[in-house]
Amino acid sequence: MQAQVERSKETTIPLTANNAIPEDASVPTLPPTPSRIPHIVHQSYSTTFLPASFTTFRNSCIHLSPSWEFKRWTNTDNRELVATEYPHLLDLYDSYNDKIKRIDMVRYLYLHKYGGVYIDLDMACLNPFSDVLDAFEDKFLVASQFIKKVDYANAFIASPPDHPIFGNDLRKTSFHS
Repeated sequence: MQAQVERSKETTIPLTANNAIPEDASVPTLPPTPSRIPHIVHQSYSTTFLPASFTTFRNSCIHLSPSWEFKRWTNTDNRELVATEYPHLLDLYDSYNDKIKRIDMVRYLYLHKYGGVYIDLDMACLNPFSDVLDAFEDKFLVASQFIKKVDYANAFIASPPDHPIFGNDLRKTSFHS
């Protein structure tokens, strides 16, 4: 099987072992293509049991965006994500005295690692995610919680994985307690 390397819009050259670019060759750097917001929704609750009110809100989103993947994270899942993917943040994560501080941290880690949408379980959906997000395919989005006053909240955030807003790789970045 041959991989295809697009050199220009007019020419496509099959890449084989015989015509591979030598390691020491000067290869032009192509501009990165914008990454889109993956169709995955992250939500977090302490256990696998979800209260009825949260189930109703969550189901409103699933009903309107049935082709999207919905991932529900538990406290155990969250700690495992930090321990596995961001081990330098584990001591800080464990040091938080309030559960909400840990949740606030991991919602950004979900988006850094996987991209997609984080939405709190106490928020209902009124429109399909694609209706809103597909127009902003490479953006980091955050919802304002007030109509007249600009005050951003992290109850609804969306981004492609590894978005530049995260700065340097979060695997090397510290949060502050």
